[in-house]
Amino acid sequence: MTSFDRKHLWEIQAIRDVLLIAGALSLLWLGYALSSITIPLLVALLVAYLVEPVVEALGRRGVSRSRAAAWFVGLFGVLVAGLLALVLPLIVGQTLRLVDDVESGDMQRRVLRVESILPERATPSLQRLALLLPGEEVTDADSSLISPDQSSELAAPKTEPLELQVQRIVREQLATQADDSVLQQEGLRAAGAALTSAWDVLLAIVDAGFLLFLIPFYFYFLVLWYPEVLRFGALLVPRDNRDATFALMKEMDDVVSGFVRGRLLVSFLMGLLFSVGWWLVGVPYAFVLGMATGALSTVPFVGGLGAPIAIGLAVLARLELPEVERAAWWMPVILPAAVFGLVQAIEGWVLLPLIAGRATRLDPVTIVVAVLAGGALLGFYGMLLAIPLAACLKILVIRIVLPRLRAWTRGDVADPLPIDDGQ
Repeated sequence: MTSFDRKHLWEIQAIRDVLLIAGALSLLWLGYALSSITIPLLVALLVAYLVEPVVEALGRRGVSRSRAAAWFVGLFGVLVAGLLALVLPLIVGQTLRLVDDVESGDMQRRVLRVESILPERATPSLQRLALLLPGEEVTDADSSLISPDQSSELAAPKTEPLELQVQRIVREQLATQADDSVLQQEGLRAAGAALTSAWDVLLAIVDAGFLLFLIPFYFYFLVLWYPEVLRFGALLVPRDNRDATFALMKEMDDVVSGFVRGRLLVSFLMGLLFSVGWWLVGVPYAFVLGMATGALSTVPFVGGLGAPIAIGLAVLARLELPEVERAAWWMPVILPAAVFGLVQAIEGWVLLPLIAGRATRLDPVTIVVAVLAGGALLGFYGMLLAIPLAACLKILVIRIVLPRLRAWTRGDVADPLPIDDGQ
């Protein structure tokens, strides 16, 4: 046995643990720094993880992994082409119309129309809300700031000496030249802003095309290498703890796969149901709002934000119509809320039992905290990693840490977290 003074630093267990933790954190930071590469890789890994049971089933029928991966890549191309041809123009059109309504001030005017059906005490709050939106900042009420005496005084003609008339004409000419210079500068700035916007759009298109190439590229090879990666990982597990480690990894896989294959698919289907339902009852921007609400429903309770927004948009759309064409006042409130409640009922009674079953054993608190923490620390990259990491850490705490702590509190062991049980 090597004496302590002749040991290397990495032979000391405590230093080795610190280096292991530092290495894991460094890998996370490196992945965040290279998010343009790692995010497509994580998405491709997620999709490969999702379709692995299908690939295994095809393999039992004699279909090779390379052929199965090629089929899925082809299916991905067909879905992307269909999305670009059918759904994307609708969503982009509604999004652009929403942005145009906000920027042109139409949304502000719609909000102010609600003033006619609200009590007087709610009017100041509504006006403050309207001021947050782009629109006219000068109203007719500003004319009341001028008193009648001032208006008559302004309206009365005045005579002025010739010298003062010359000075006034010179000032007006100089002001006109200054205004022309300002207009030229504004024109140059507008042209520069237009070029910058066009460049940003071009970069966004290039980034989207890059993603559409990288995701199927990574996916193809991840499907091919999936068994080898699992075998390589199994070789890294020490033989003494292999059975216990495999049992823990199996439990982690059940929980993560239950969430990924279940919750995400359920949220996507909910987004489609929200979109179609709100479109049928006349909610503006139904497909944009519906898919966004479905995505938010991945995190428990957060999807509920879509209901009041749908009701508000439906009320504003009702006020846009002539009074003889308006439906009953309660319909823009009840119908969007009924659609939301119906989709929630379908989720709880049909989609979750049918798709996710009981495998999704992540409680709402764990999901909410994990997603918020991951997003706050590492943005979208952190949100992709948050739930799998939280699920694995929770299982480690429940299966290893808590039993040892209970044994320590009972006095059965001397150390709650020993490095080696034999010491």
